[in-house]
Amino acid sequence: MTIKMIAYHFNKKFYVFSLIFISFFSFCKPLNLRKDCDPTSLDFLKISLLVQYLQIRSAGCYPPFFAANIDPSVASESAPNSSSEIRVPLWGFFSINAGAGLVRDIKINGTKAYVGGVFDYIGPNTGSLAMLNGSDQVLLPQTSCPYFEIDGNVNRILSDGNGNAFVAGTFNHIFGIPRRAIAKIKADCSIDTTFNVNMADSGADVRTLLLHNGKLYLGGVFSGTFATTGSDTRTHLAAVNPSSGALDTSWNPVITGGEVNDIQTDNTDLYVGGQFSQIGGSTLSNLARINLTTGTVVNALGDPDGTVQSIFLEGTNLYVGGSFTTISSNTANYLAKIGNSGSFIWGNTQLDSTVRSVYISNNKLYVAGNFSTPRQSLITFDPTTGSDLTKDFKILSGLVTMVREVDNKIFLIGSFTSILDTSIPYVASIDPTNDTLVSWNANIGGPNQQDYGDILKFSNGNYLVGGSFPTLQGKARSYLAEMDLTTGQPTDWNPSFTHPGGIEVIQAMHIYQDQLYIGGAFTAIGGQTRTRFASFDIKSTPSLSNLSISISGYTNNVYRISNFDNNILITGGYATVNGTSINHIVTLNPENNQLTFGLNPNTNFSIKDFIKLSNGKLVLGGDFTQINGSTAINRFAVVNESNGNLLQSPSGTAIGSAYSLVESNGRLIIGFDNNSAPGGSTGCCLGIYDIDNFNPITHSLNILPASGQRVNYVYANSSELFFMGTFNSVRSQTKSNFAAVLSDTLQLTDFSPTFNSEVYRMGESTTDYFFLGRFSAVSGRKRSYLARIRKSDKSLVN
Repeated sequence: MTIKMIAYHFNKKFYVFSLIFISFFSFCKPLNLRKDCDPTSLDFLKISLLVQYLQIRSAGCYPPFFAANIDPSVASESAPNSSSEIRVPLWGFFSINAGAGLVRDIKINGTKAYVGGVFDYIGPNTGSLAMLNGSDQVLLPQTSCPYFEIDGNVNRILSDGNGNAFVAGTFNHIFGIPRRAIAKIKADCSIDTTFNVNMADSGADVRTLLLHNGKLYLGGVFSGTFATTGSDTRTHLAAVNPSSGALDTSWNPVITGGEVNDIQTDNTDLYVGGQFSQIGGSTLSNLARINLTTGTVVNALGDPDGTVQSIFLEGTNLYVGGSFTTISSNTANYLAKIGNSGSFIWGNTQLDSTVRSVYISNNKLYVAGNFSTPRQSLITFDPTTGSDLTKDFKILSGLVTMVREVDNKIFLIGSFTSILDTSIPYVASIDPTNDTLVSWNANIGGPNQQDYGDILKFSNGNYLVGGSFPTLQGKARSYLAEMDLTTGQPTDWNPSFTHPGGIEVIQAMHIYQDQLYIGGAFTAIGGQTRTRFASFDIKSTPSLSNLSISISGYTNNVYRISNFDNNILITGGYATVNGTSINHIVTLNPENNQLTFGLNPNTNFSIKDFIKLSNGKLVLGGDFTQINGSTAINRFAVVNESNGNLLQSPSGTAIGSAYSLVESNGRLIIGFDNNSAPGGSTGCCLGIYDIDNFNPITHSLNILPASGQRVNYVYANSSELFFMGTFNSVRSQTKSNFAAVLSDTLQLTDFSPTFNSEVYRMGESTTDYFFLGRFSAVSGRKRSYLARIRKSDKSLVN
C-alpha cells in the first residue's frame, strides 16, 4: 500500500483527505513499513486511517476498523463481515513423489492464501480412515461426517454387530481424542466414547480383531498393562469387553515372541498365527490352536519355519499364508493347507515371496502378497488341490496385501495403482463370480504407504475405508498453490515449475500491492525462464509477470523477500543477480522493477533474515561471520543501510546460524541453529539482546534438547512471543516444536499446540494464525504441513 494507491481515491473526499494529509504527513519523512507490515509503527497507523476513511477495498495488510464499511460481497478473511464468521480448516499438503515434504512459506491476501514448499498433492486432512458414500464413493462432507483425522495407520475394521465398527492399527488419536491402537466408530461418524481399551504400550500395533461370544479378541504387537486394571499385562494377544473396552482378566494366553498377525475361530477354539515360540509355556512355532475359554494350547499346527501372516478357516481346514517355506517338514513356499489338528494337506511350490492375505470366495482361494512369480501379487488357486487357476489380474506398480469380501464383492487393498489394465489406486473391487472389475474407486491420494488397510460397509450403505494413506480425493498441485480461505481448498490455479530436483522449489514469498514475489530453486515457470525469482500478478487469477531476475551462485537459495522502506530486499545464499556479482542481498524497487546494488555488505555466507529496529538500525542475520572483511560475531550485525558497511557487532563467541529476527519490548530476539544459547543462557537456540549495544540478556527458557536443535522462526505481538522449530521442552515443560511466552516476563502461556514434527514459520490474518512445517498432526489431529488456529481461543479451526 503506497501514497500512489491512495491517490487513486483522492477525488472521493478531497477536503477531509487534505486535512488528514497535512496533519499526518507534512514535514515528515517518507512512509516506512518494516518487516512486511508492522502494526507497531506510526506509518502503519497513518495509512490504516487513510484506508478506513477512503474506504479502499483492497488494502493488503491494512485493516478496516468498522465492519459497517465493508462490502459484504467482497468481505474477506482479513476483513470478516461479522464476529460469527464461519471458517473452515485448510486442506492438507502432501508429498507423494516430490521428496521430503514441507510447507515453507504462506502469504495471506484477502480471501486467498498462497502456499509454497515441497508438495505435489493437496487433499482433505482425513488421515488413514474415511467414510465414503455408498453409491459413488465420494468422501462424505464434513458437515454430515466430520473427518476422523486419525494420526496413524489402520490395519483392521470389524463390525460390532450393532451398527458400529471397531478400528484397529497404529494410532493414538481420532478426532484429537486419545485412543491408542483401537477405537469404536459409529455409523454417524462419531466416536463411541464409552469404549476405551486404554493400552499402556505407546507403540501398540493392533493387527487383527475377532468378535465372539461377547468378547473382542485383539492380536498384534503390544506389551504392557491395560489402564482398566492398571496391573494386568498382556503380550500380543488379549480379550476385552466389546462395550467398554475393559480387559478380560480371566483370559491370558501368554505369548513368547514378536507378533500376532491373524486370529480365527471355529466357535470352540482360536487359531493364532504370527511370529512366536511359545504360548502359555508350550513350545510351538508361529501357528497354534488354543481354547477360547481358557487360552490353553489345544495343539500345534505344523510349526511353520517362518512368520504366519494370514489364516482362512473353512470347516476343519486352514489355509495359511506367510513367509515360511516348510510346515511339518513339508515344502510349503509361503502358502499351505492343513487340517485343524496339524495334518499337512498341500503346500505351494510356485510362489517366490511372502503371502500377506488369503481368502476363499466362490470356490477360489485368493492369495495376495509380495510375490512376483508366477504372477504379480495376486493369484487364485483351487482350494482343494492348490493348483493355479492361471487368472492374470495384471497388478502394476505395487502390491496387493489384503483381500476382503464385502457385500458379495472382493475388495483388494495395497500399494498398487493399476489392476486389469485399469488405473485404480490402492483399493479396488472385483466380482468373484467372473473376476472382472466392479465400478468402485475411492480415488485415494496415496500412496497407501505401508500397504495396510481394511474396509467395512455400514447398513446405511456407506463404506468405512482404512489404511496407511494420508488423504484422498484431493487435487494435484506442486510447490505453489492458491488456497481459497472460504472453502479451505485450492483454486484452479496450477503453475508448473522446472527445477533440478531434490531441493526446495519455493523457499520464500512476499506480497506487495497486487504482486506475489517468490524465490526458490526453479529455473522456469510454465515454460518461461525464471531463475530462482519471479512474480505473479494476483489481482484476479494469478498470472506470471514480465519481471525477470536471474539469481545464481553459492547455494542458489532465496531465504527472505520483504519490504524495506520503499523497496524490497531479497536475501539468501547467492553470488550473482542478473549478471552482477553481489553476495546474498539485493534491493528491488517494486514501482519500476529496477534492481540496485548499493546495499552490499558482501557477507561471506548466506543472509537468512533482516529487520529494521525501532531505533533505525538495520540488522542482518544468517550464516555469515564476516561483513566486507570485518568480523561479525554471532552471525548477526548492524549495517549501514546505504552501503552495507558494518556498523555494530555484538560481543561474545560465534555460535550457530541466525534464522529469525524480531523486536519485542526493546529487545532483539533471535532464533538460532545451535547447541548452546548466547550470553550464558540456559538451553539452546534463542538469543535475546538489547537493541542499543547488543549485549546478550540472560534468560532461563531452557529449550531442550540442547544438541542439534533450532528455532526457525520467532513471532512477536503486543504481549506474546511465539517461537517454533525443533525442540521438545521449554522451562522444563513438554513443548512439541512450539512455545508461547509473555513478551515481558518470558513466562509460558497456556497456548500450547503440539506439533509432531518441525515447525518452520507462521503467517496470520486478522482472525487466524497459520502454522507451517513438516508436521502431519497438531494436538493429535491430522494437519499435514499446515494448520489454521483461531486467534480468539487458540483452537484449531475444525
